[in-house]
Amino acid sequence: MVYSGMVKIGRNQLCPCGSGKKYKHCHGNPLNPQLLPAAQPVPPHVQAMFREMQAREKRREDAQGLGRPIISTDFKGYKFVAVGNNLNLHYSKNWVYFSDFLLDFIKNKLGAEWGNAEKEKPFDERHPLMQWLHLMGELHKKLREKSEGDMNTEANGFINCFFGLAYNLYLLDPMSDLDVGDPSHCMQVSRVAPDGPAPVNACVHHA
Repeated sequence: MVYSGMVKIGRNQLCPCGSGKKYKHCHGNPLNPQLLPAAQPVPPHVQAMFREMQAREKRREDAQGLGRPIISTDFKGYKFVAVGNNLNLHYSKNWVYFSDFLLDFIKNKLGAEWGNAEKEKPFDERHPLMQWLHLMGELHKKLREKSEGDMNTEANGFINCFFGLAYNLYLLDPMSDLDVGDPSHCMQVSRVAPDGPAPVNACVHHA
């Protein structure tokens, strides 16, 4: 029910404008094109802002893929990373890059008991995930012997596999009460050569 001056106009009554239409189909319709302001050209600075927003999103997708945006910040010496709504539960002084967070995230998700049990096995009998982790550790040692400070290396097969799985678990985590448990039951992964091909522009940073 709409009031016009002192007259009460019902939605199904004729519109007082004289069009012969019901009020709800005429001046009582908020989407009536006659009531909408005429379209105005978009100012150049707004167009530039929109193009820059699209370019930023394209750069993010090139770097992170089509998953949800990574939300992280540095505060008082800590790096915080949002996982679902649990921002306050994921922080560390030891994280420099997002890959540092992923390394801790997948370890915590799989559990120390399973990881330690896998380490006790001969290398060839370990779960592929633990083989990748071992190879990453060996590569890190070699890089540390050859350089000082931060160490960068192009991502290879086992690095891509390890962080690809960790990133997928990170994306899936807020969608359900994900409890990985025994990874051999839920992760069908293939074995890859340690020096397998790396995707274009893939790079992993080691602090």
